[in-house]
Amino acid sequence: MTNREEQILGLIRQNPMISQNELAHLCGITRSGVAAHISNLVKKGYLLGKGYIVSPPTYVAVIGGINLDIYGMSVNPVVSHSSNVGKITFSPGGIGRNISYDLG
Repeated sequence: MTNREEQILGLIRQNPMISQNELAHLCGITRSGVAAHISNLVKKGYLLGKGYIVSPPTYVAVIGGINLDIYGMSVNPVVSHSSNVGKITFSPGGIGRNISYDLG
C-alpha cells in the first residue's frame, strides 16, 4: 500500500461516508486521483466495494496443546544396562503450536 493510499484509507476509516471531493481536498490531489487510489484499495482488498466498507482485520485463534518436546539421542549405539552418552534437545511442539506455525 502506498503512503497516499494509507492516507486515504485512514480518512475513510474516520468517516466512511466521506466524498471523493472531500478526500481530494484533504489530500491535496484531484478527485480523479482519489478515484484511482480508491480503485487500487478495492483491488488490494482494503475496501470492500462501494460505500467504502472497510474490510475487517483477519486473525486466527488456534485451540490446542502447546508444549515442549524433549528428544534424547544416544551418540553411540545403545548398550543395555549401562550409562550411554547422548544428546538432549528441546523444541517447541504440540498440535496447537504446529498448526499456528503452519498458518503463519
